[in-house]
Amino acid sequence: MASAKPAAPRRTGRSPSAAPPRRTSSSGSAPRATAAAAGASARPARPAAPGARPAPPPPPSPAFLRRFFKRDRFAARAGIRLREVRPGYALATMPIRPHHLNGVDVVQGGAVFTLADLTFAVACNTLGPVALAIDVSISFLAATTGGTLTAEAREVSRSSRLSRVEVEVRDDQGARVALFHGTAYVTRDSLEAAAARPRRTTRS
Repeated sequence: MASAKPAAPRRTGRSPSAAPPRRTSSSGSAPRATAAAAGASARPARPAAPGARPAPPPPPSPAFLRRFFKRDRFAARAGIRLREVRPGYALATMPIRPHHLNGVDVVQGGAVFTLADLTFAVACNTLGPVALAIDVSISFLAATTGGTLTAEAREVSRSSRLSRVEVEVRDDQGARVALFHGTAYVTRDSLEAAAARPRRTTRS
């Protein structure tokens, strides 16, 4: 009796050498993307480039500027009062007293200069960094003997390192007494840091 032929293998349509299907999670490729994102967020922040400038400090308030410039002892002795201040602008007054007069009984040029110089200093320091004068000039237009002098300073140009300011000094009638031009060097120091340092005193 002939033996039965073995049954032929069933065809499944898949090649015997075909790779097994890849396993995926229930969320598909999301875990891999999430892991990549997590790796990206874990990377440390890139350090600032060498020599990069720090962000400028915020401008000081008018109240701070008023307090700070009371530290100018020479201007205070001259009786100068800061009346108005805002970015790039300052207005100050000086009542004329007998000690402001020179030998011919008109206001001494140094007193007028001091008023203009203080107003210039405020106007170029309103943004926060310390600015120090490197070049100034003054033209005296009229003599005065009394009343109150008013100086008005406006910053007319500013770069990262230079501030240029024009100051007009007027008498009680609004007549111009002097014109002052100043250029200041803008440092990397701040007014807040300067205010925090101990005051210097001179030896008598």
